[in-house]
Amino acid sequence: MVFVRWILLGFFLACGVVSEASTPSPSSDGLLLRVRMMDGSMQRIQVPPGAEGTMSLKEALSGLLLESSDKPLIKIGTSSSEPVQDDTQTIAALNLKRGSLINLVSSAPPKTAVKKTSASKPKTAASDRWNPFPDLAKDYEAALRKAKVYRSTKTGMSYSDIAKLQAALHNVDPQEVGPITRIYMCAKSAERFHNNGKKKSGEVECRIGLVFGTIQRERVDLKPKARTSLSSQTESSQYCSAARVHALWEPSAQKPTAKLYDTTSIPSSFSDATNTMSDLPRVLRVAKWLGLKPIGWIFAYNDNRHKDQDALPVYAQDAKTGALLQIANMKHLGREEGCKFVTLSMQASTGATEAFQLSDVCVQMVAEDLWDLSADDTKKQASRFVKTKHDVIVDARETKELDSVLCLVNTAMLSQNGLFSGPAVNTVKKSGGVTNKVKKTILASLDESDSNKLLETLCDLNLLVTLDKNLAPAEMEQLCTLVRKWARGQKRGTQIEDRLKNLLRSLLNQ
Repeated sequence: MVFVRWILLGFFLACGVVSEASTPSPSSDGLLLRVRMMDGSMQRIQVPPGAEGTMSLKEALSGLLLESSDKPLIKIGTSSSEPVQDDTQTIAALNLKRGSLINLVSSAPPKTAVKKTSASKPKTAASDRWNPFPDLAKDYEAALRKAKVYRSTKTGMSYSDIAKLQAALHNVDPQEVGPITRIYMCAKSAERFHNNGKKKSGEVECRIGLVFGTIQRERVDLKPKARTSLSSQTESSQYCSAARVHALWEPSAQKPTAKLYDTTSIPSSFSDATNTMSDLPRVLRVAKWLGLKPIGWIFAYNDNRHKDQDALPVYAQDAKTGALLQIANMKHLGREEGCKFVTLSMQASTGATEAFQLSDVCVQMVAEDLWDLSADDTKKQASRFVKTKHDVIVDARETKELDSVLCLVNTAMLSQNGLFSGPAVNTVKKSGGVTNKVKKTILASLDESDSNKLLETLCDLNLLVTLDKNLAPAEMEQLCTLVRKWARGQKRGTQIEDRLKNLLRSLLNQ
């Protein structure tokens, strides 16, 4: 038994000696250092045993530095560390250990290619774009770039990737109702707008105008409701939003033609209300004093768009112009009130007028500059179809051709006489002055001290805008307040002060 124990003890001692002899010494192969090159690749260098105190860092990296075209910066540890100032120091002096990391960083200044690329982008970034309907906003270009980057790391796209990319496309469906149920068009304003488009030679020209009025709630069923008693409740009645047109303003700087109205006369000035060369800021200010706001626009057309059975009075160019005006109105009044905007189309030869509203997705697509509609292409202007810059979804199919009928919402139109429309004939000349007939009427009312006749004549938005050019803002606001009270029914007791009468008399006698 003792003999067996001695044999086992000798065996264990022999195994320990063999394992100790087979384990190499850490310093037998020298010092191993890791080097990260400027291109991101990793290299390893071997320092001979015992050379740590004599070999400099420059000598250790001499083979790797020859591969670089420029002299790189040497950093020990991470790339954010301070560079080594003296590479002639020994490895021991730099306190380099086995497995230490050395970074070679380029000494050239960083390139500004990213800033240059972002500055040269022709399109506005989606984050900087003003969206009239944020819930419908899409950024297909960003989704496409993200899909391309993600696809480069894979062999293909999964169904989930395709669904995410398709979710960035606009889904264009017919919109049944708009924010306004019906509109009451001013008959005098429509007649004057139609007459302004007629020439003495018998030809017609297409004009454009901005419609001012009010938005109010009224019962859907306008028929008198029978009551059993005076205390009958009317809560069961359904109400809707109705727009009432009280005035129509036509820009004097527009240049209409026989086929197309001036598409830039209102959008360029309405989007820049601070432009002193435009009359629109003055019109908006006077309309606000009268209790009015922009509620739509009207245009005249003179082409053969009604020759087919599938006639459409609003084409792609008209829908884009209306969307730009609605976007400007939403910026001016806010998203909730500015979206109540109506498009009125009038046939220039007959005066037949129809009312529509633009769908929310149509306005959002125009805000994203998705429609590929060139202003110089007359063929596209005379078409109800429009090309899109990328696909949209129509009837669950992707297409780049959109029918503008999908962007329209039918709106009922009734007739009325606006409070500030003025007569059916023009009271302001094309040059911007008051006509002689209106001058004589106002001066006669001033001489007779007939305030009712004077206020009735002044119930004209275009006339008040002309007078605003020569009156102080405080005086003009006071005059508009009196006109507003008289037009709303407060005729008894509404008198114009002698000071305002003298100002009007001196102004019209010039």
